[in-house]
Amino acid sequence: MSRLRGFWRRLPESVRTALKLYAVGRVVFWAWGGIVVTLLPLPPLAPQYDPLVKAPPGFFEWVMEPWDRWDVIWYNRIAVQGYAIADGRAAFAPLFPLLVGLLGRMLGGQFMIASFIVSDLACIGSLILLHQLAQREGYSGMRTLMTLLLFPFAFFLFIPYTESTLLFFTLLTFSSARADRWRLAALFGALAVLTKVTALTLLAPLAWELWERRGGGASRRAAWLTALPLAWVGWVFVREAAAGRLVDVNLSALFLSPDFQKVWSNDVTSLPWDSLIASVTAPFRLWPHPYVLTAMIDLLILFAVIDLMVRAFRSMRRSYSLYALGMFLLSLIKVVVVVPLQDAPRRWMMAFPLFFARDDSRLRGWKRLALYGAVLLQALVSALFVKWFVIG
Repeated sequence: MSRLRGFWRRLPESVRTALKLYAVGRVVFWAWGGIVVTLLPLPPLAPQYDPLVKAPPGFFEWVMEPWDRWDVIWYNRIAVQGYAIADGRAAFAPLFPLLVGLLGRMLGGQFMIASFIVSDLACIGSLILLHQLAQREGYSGMRTLMTLLLFPFAFFLFIPYTESTLLFFTLLTFSSARADRWRLAALFGALAVLTKVTALTLLAPLAWELWERRGGGASRRAAWLTALPLAWVGWVFVREAAAGRLVDVNLSALFLSPDFQKVWSNDVTSLPWDSLIASVTAPFRLWPHPYVLTAMIDLLILFAVIDLMVRAFRSMRRSYSLYALGMFLLSLIKVVVVVPLQDAPRRWMMAFPLFFARDDSRLRGWKRLALYGAVLLQALVSALFVKWFVIG
């Protein structure tokens, strides 16, 4: 036991802090999902969401099945069956389901367990990297991680969605760029893009970092950034060639696959200011439909993110501000007709610089109230997710 304690003390502070916070989050969300399913009846599943992959009976079924919702099912379908079936799955980027598929086969077909392992490892890595990056930039590592994990949609980092994997590769990209290691920055940036196309927003902050380092070899370093768009274009051509649609590839197909446009016809593109107006009016338009709750939660998160954006542009490094602004605006371009900001809070969570925080004051007054409110809101949002409510 003394050796174990000694080993723990020798670990870097970032690793110890990340592991402790991850362990708390993992226990809390697994237990919370089981409690919600046990106490609250679930609605009947729509046919297209009948799970293909199941967790093993017993403990794993109790803690994992409550989170087997929405995109989790799509990623597991792809991990098992690939992209051959034209049912809308081509809308999802390949890296996360590829990792789940490889690990699931290594585990003898336990794809549900594999999806949690991939997501959890990425979550731990993300917390470690964010702690290190925050301290490097003069912020508090612990306070930054707490701010991120208190975000009402942070539970997505603990379930088999792409958020933890995307955040992991995004942080690796920034860390490599800040260390002037552009080959690694290009590699990790390309992996981020293959996790989710929204990672193309990395191009602007990386270009800014290059501009600040302009000098000998700048053009050679800049050439590495082409790896990000080339990775996505390469994936689109492979995807469309496998579906026999290579001759039909156009600009719109680079971002929204034809299958996606058929299956998710409610998703449209919009100008950011039009999306903001629609999100403000959505609660009044939807009343008394149950989706009014989603619209009101999204609107509350929107105001909080705008406040964080204003603070970010005042104090932090310009490349971080550009990235946060890019993620914010991108989330306002692709919207859902019924609930305009549906999915937007998850994308805003990827704007990690918004969560940089300084350990300069105790939690008093309105800050303490905000803390309690964030905990309660995350409990509500995650419970709604477990109950198949359209959220996040």
